[in-house]
Amino acid sequence: SLMGCYGLMMNMRHLSLFLLGLMFACADPSHENGQTVAAGYLMFVGTYTKETSKGIQAYRFDPATGTATDLGLVAEMREPSFLALHPSNKYLYALSEIDDYDAAKSGSITAFSIDTAGGKLTKLNEVSSRGAWPCHLNVNSSGSMLIVANYAGGSIASFPVNDDGTLGEAVSF
Repeated sequence: SLMGCYGLMMNMRHLSLFLLGLMFACADPSHENGQTVAAGYLMFVGTYTKETSKGIQAYRFDPATGTATDLGLVAEMREPSFLALHPSNKYLYALSEIDDYDAAKSGSITAFSIDTAGGKLTKLNEVSSRGAWPCHLNVNSSGSMLIVANYAGGSIASFPVNDDGTLGEAVSF
């Protein structure tokens, strides 16, 4: 089975702040359906995209050697500054820390499916975070609900997680 882990947030523009700001979600894809897929863990790193970065980067981390192999850009999106892994390790959720997603001036949350062999992410859907500058999200332990905190306005919204990993519209705000 896959195993998830979380970190903080990475701002590629300020690598000197790396130790203070690494955000990643990672999964152990070494055994999928009883077959060996790849050694180590998949690490997904959210980045700010105002300069050179284009979205979510992936790395394969080998705990035996302590090294990470760069798998490159696995999902292009704006300002994916915080990520959360579904408990099934099949889905990744990324917020866009923006304020211009829709007419309501909000950020957004994107649901992705994870290709454990190569780390590629496939976009499933995207919903409004219901507030500007979303800054944190979390999936509950059963994987049925996602909660996001929005910095501007100090709001919180919750979203149902469908069986296929997609997000429904907000059920509370």
